[in-house]
Amino acid sequence: MADFGEFWLVAAPCPMSKDEAFRTLMHNAGEFATATRFNVPDLKVGTLDALVQLSEELQKHEMFADSVVRKLAQLVSDLLAETPDAEQVPNGASEKLSENLVIGDKDPAAYLKNFNWDTARYLTKSSIPELTDTLTKHLSQIENGMKGKTSAYNQLRGNLQALERKATGNLLVRSLTDVVKKEHFVLDSEYLTTLLVVVPKASFREWESSYERITDMVVPRSSKMIAEDSEYGLFTVTVFQKIASDYKVSARERRFVVRDFAFDEASVEQGKKDRTNLETERKRQWGAMIRWGKVNFSEAFTAYAHLKAVRLFVESVLRYGLPVNFQGVLLQINKKTEKKLVDVLYRIYGYLDKSATKNDETVEVPGMHSHNQEKFHPWVMVQLGLNLLDK
Repeated sequence: MADFGEFWLVAAPCPMSKDEAFRTLMHNAGEFATATRFNVPDLKVGTLDALVQLSEELQKHEMFADSVVRKLAQLVSDLLAETPDAEQVPNGASEKLSENLVIGDKDPAAYLKNFNWDTARYLTKSSIPELTDTLTKHLSQIENGMKGKTSAYNQLRGNLQALERKATGNLLVRSLTDVVKKEHFVLDSEYLTTLLVVVPKASFREWESSYERITDMVVPRSSKMIAEDSEYGLFTVTVFQKIASDYKVSARERRFVVRDFAFDEASVEQGKKDRTNLETERKRQWGAMIRWGKVNFSEAFTAYAHLKAVRLFVESVLRYGLPVNFQGVLLQINKKTEKKLVDVLYRIYGYLDKSATKNDETVEVPGMHSHNQEKFHPWVMVQLGLNLLDK
């Protein structure tokens, strides 16, 4: 579960006081949405021209922040989906997705409802462009770290999957290193060699009655079945080295397939060791990735929320003018009552734009992308969709 709801950030103008502005909104809209204060500190305004330019850029930054947050949520979700067993979920994480997508001890919705500007990390004495740059750089670092870590993990997982594929399939195609043993072979002989032959189940009797006569120079009674699957059996046969190639050709004519395999005890043991090491390293990296994803989801969502706060502030200054005087309000909306909520907001704030006659009028708003037009409202509104696995 990674749907934490849908929210609107509204900048309520304050003709009297912030408390009065919040009470007015609560009184009128409380039936259709859950409202909480969303306090944004007084930021350094700078010039209006700079704010107009920044407003254009902020939407791009928001889209980037949203994509990073969603990628991290998807990463953690994908990792949890391949959990080997519950005991291996690392300390500090949980097998439940929602318990890993947290900021401190709060889920994204609770964090927004209790939002406080992080003055220690994002200094309010910095200019708004500087704050925005700090936030986006932090998000870029997280995204780059995610790319590097996922690439390394996927490479490791790919190597392990390649080994697993070799160990699966029928006896015609699968690796034989975990099937054969040293005692199945005649080793260190100057003249003899042991071949591994794949025989269809329907031909077992034919093999047993004919393998000694497929060519000359076959050791009598040297065949033994050492493995079997639903389609084939794997048999050994010992022949003189000089006729081994002829034996392979003649056996194939009878639908008996000689596998190319030379027993090397050191290689067999090394192969088993390599697979064990890969499995151990994958589990280690899996746990580290879960922890990294949880920590950096928190970091990314914090930056995302602060970018939303910056945009709310910038749009409010551009729409309402100076001095800065608005109350940020977070509305958790219900799709069923969304239209009624908009109607209520128009009744409260419609006076801010005398030309506003339609609730659904779509126009280009100064400071917004022309390719990403939004519905125009007389009040400032910033949307936050927190269905984090919804692409």
